[in-house]
Amino acid sequence: MPNVPRNLRLDEALALPGCPVCVIVLQRVEQTMESIQDELVLDPVFREQVDAAWGFCNVHAQQWLDEAQPLSTAIIYEAVLGRISHELEQESRARIGGHVLARISGNRSKECTILVESRPCPLCVARDEQERQVIAHLLEELAAAPFRERFAESDGLCVAHLNLSLCARPRPEALEALRSGFLRRHENLRGQLREVIRKHDYRYRDEIAGPEWGAIEQSVRQVAGAPGIATRRSRAAFGE
Repeated sequence: MPNVPRNLRLDEALALPGCPVCVIVLQRVEQTMESIQDELVLDPVFREQVDAAWGFCNVHAQQWLDEAQPLSTAIIYEAVLGRISHELEQESRARIGGHVLARISGNRSKECTILVESRPCPLCVARDEQERQVIAHLLEELAAAPFRERFAESDGLCVAHLNLSLCARPRPEALEALRSGFLRRHENLRGQLREVIRKHDYRYRDEIAGPEWGAIEQSVRQVAGAPGIATRRSRAAFGE
């Protein structure tokens, strides 16, 4: 994450482009990845967690490949491949005994779960925990008027983190800051997107492109969050 201070504070994140929760959480996921490489690759407790998760989910596995040391990857995935091979052998022996065939034939309408990981991706777990912490901090800070003013000038929250914030049942002043800022930014983005659409009309194609073209990526990030953020959230994220 270039040009971003390490151990970014919430007030610093407000001054950066994009959802401040996304920015902080993704930085902390990167730091967790560094800790795994430096401290946890040979830790027995972590090894059991990452082995049972079959390493990392697709999103975090790609990030791991881009940033991790080859030795760390080799150590983790040698064990993961061994675990999957062991589970395949167990399933093969069960199939010979007819157990797997019975499971398949009796559950055709359900998701197949013959070879699946038994634990969630460790980096997803770290990301979700950091989201809860950062959002709790954000809602506390929104109780103060000066912070609400800075928040109003920022790019605000993506939909996923707005949803998590609402599920945390914010105080009225925090709720209003979230609501008003969100609607105002969305109306601005929609106006810019309508301008992009208008300029695609053959009658206006000769007009010079303006800042509205930046709204295309901004609107996608606003709805989907930054790469690496899971957008499907519910009240279960806060233990309700």
